[in-house]
Amino acid sequence: MKKVISILLAALLITVLFAACKSNNESAESKEPVSTTAEPAVSADTEIATEAPKEPDAEEGIYATINGTNVTVGVPFADMEAALGEQTQPAETIDSCDPDSDWKQTMHYYEGVIITENKDGIIDGIQVQEGDSALMGKIKIGAAKDDVKALLGEPETDETWGMFYETKPGVNLYLDEETGLVSGFAIMYSGD
Repeated sequence: MKKVISILLAALLITVLFAACKSNNESAESKEPVSTTAEPAVSADTEIATEAPKEPDAEEGIYATINGTNVTVGVPFADMEAALGEQTQPAETIDSCDPDSDWKQTMHYYEGVIITENKDGIIDGIQVQEGDSALMGKIKIGAAKDDVKALLGEPETDETWGMFYETKPGVNLYLDEETGLVSGFAIMYSGD
């Protein structure tokens, strides 16, 4: 099943690369993503609140809980980096193959998770392949389809290989075709 997930994630990456190679005259005038803000988190043990990464509240939309931190797309990676902990390998940057484009994407690797950021430092994708990370803090690898539907409703695409939600941001859940359980998920920035 890991091969299937790897193939799907590779296909997603190739699609992004080909999209970047297409000449994009609007890149300089593109809209800047709007980041969400939240109040700093304070633990019960802390007497003085310290500045903490901005984390989305459950009401604010779609997010993944990674290493105890709620992460969503459309926010600066730099704001989340310290809270996510140590990366499992060095970040990789992919530049555009179009010399007139300033498109680039940087991939950050955590245990079972890849977080991508765009040229402006904004998180534009979260891919969870294994581990304890959870969609909306509730849906982990191994969750049942019915649990996903109870949380997100009926998907626009519902197949044996996975489910897709056209939410903002979009959510793709990969399913093990033998068991029907969640085998991975991705949150994708829609640009709105």
